[in-house]
Amino acid sequence: MFGQFQYNTANSHLLSAIITRTSNMSTQEFAEKYLFKPIGISNNIKWMKDPQGINIGGYGLQLRPRDMAKFGFLYINQGVWDNNQIIPKEWIVGSLKDYGDGYGYHVWIARIKDFSAFVAAGYGGQYIVGIPKLDLVIVVTSNAELRRYRNPRYIIDKFINIFY
Repeated sequence: MFGQFQYNTANSHLLSAIITRTSNMSTQEFAEKYLFKPIGISNNIKWMKDPQGINIGGYGLQLRPRDMAKFGFLYINQGVWDNNQIIPKEWIVGSLKDYGDGYGYHVWIARIKDFSAFVAAGYGGQYIVGIPKLDLVIVVTSNAELRRYRNPRYIIDKFINIFY
């Protein structure tokens, strides 16, 4: 239905194709130059491609948990890393705004206990949870096929209740 929010991974993939076409670099090359390298992600990055050679925008990026945490802290610090503005502050503020149905720009907006939080939920059970007021990032990696803990909310809530 037009005008109503509906999550769709194809939108993220379309953005990947736009980045590739307008920058004359693959999305991975673009991200390595302007995002990964500036925040210290330099390991052998793997990112799936579609049959046309475009990096898949909605999934398929493989990162180590410590590198996932760097994304969370980049958002908590409003795009600043090592005193350098990597992502414009306006983008971070906009992406962490709930535009309806609990979604911002590619992240879910949530409340955990009494705190505002953002959640980047990845395919297969990968999560980056940021709680700006606590300067806290929680990374969860899992195998959703095990089905017992498909949603890490239970574990995250327990952690917050114990420490905060």
